[in-house]
Formats: sequence, C-alpha cells, structure tokens
Amino acid sequence: MRISVRTGKLMLINADGFSVIYRGKVYHSDAVSCPDEPSALTLSIVGMCECEKEASHA
Repeated sequence: MRISVRTGKLMLINADGFSVIYRGKVYHSDAVSCPDEPSALTLSIVGMCECEKEASHA
C-alpha cells in the first residue's frame, strides 16, 4: 500500500473517489479528510489519541 498526503482543493466527488488539485497536478483518491484532522499516514504511525477532555471550571 502506498500512502501520501497532499493538501489541495477538492475538485470532484464521484461514486468511485475524489479528485484533488495540488500544485497544478490532479490526484485521484478513494479517501479525503479535513486538513485539520490527522491524516491516514499520521494515524498509521502514531495512532489515535485516547485523551479525555479536561472538565470546565466555571
């Protein structure tokens, strides 16, 4: 399996995947995510955070 991460503009959504343009080149993918979320590459190396949110002291 090959995983790469690109942050670009989502150009097309089809039933079989997505098209993203990055630096003038179009990339086709079967999965996309928000740039603020951990990428599939990060999750495969580090895993998912299991931290609990701190309670608000109001």
